[in-house]
Amino acid sequence: MESKDIADEAIRKADEAEDRGDLASAQRILSDAVEVAPDVPRLRARYGRLLHLDGQWREAIVQFDAALAIKPKAASTLFFRGRAKSMLEDMEGAIADFETTLELQPESYDALYEMAMIRDYQGRWDEALVLLRRIQTLSPETFRDVPGLIATIQEKHAGRGRSTRS
Repeated sequence: MESKDIADEAIRKADEAEDRGDLASAQRILSDAVEVAPDVPRLRARYGRLLHLDGQWREAIVQFDAALAIKPKAASTLFFRGRAKSMLEDMEGAIADFETTLELQPESYDALYEMAMIRDYQGRWDEALVLLRRIQTLSPETFRDVPGLIATIQEKHAGRGRSTRS
């Protein structure tokens, strides 16, 4: 069986396990398949996503890095690696991944949103507001909580002045 076929079958079985709520089995299926077919970026990215969902962020990043070494312009892999980095508080690494995601998919509202939340966390409210307003302009229905987030950040900004935290 070719690597692509192994990957397709493993992903199908892992999806079934995940649909049943059996994340451990889904991870095991993909882990075994990665051992046999390490050269399939989609397989590594899918395994990384499951590890990410399970809170295994460092392990997820290893899989995302391996997938990106094979296929560097995979927007969804970059996005999920950015999320894993943010969970490990590598905020600038996360921002870099989200920015690259946006280069590949300029209307990735998820990447804009994650970047805005990081900038808010860092106290860089002006940057967070610009990103949230961009989401609101591009697609107001995408994130219905954006107007409330904008108002909250504006209140923080007004209450504390400019932040120097980074």
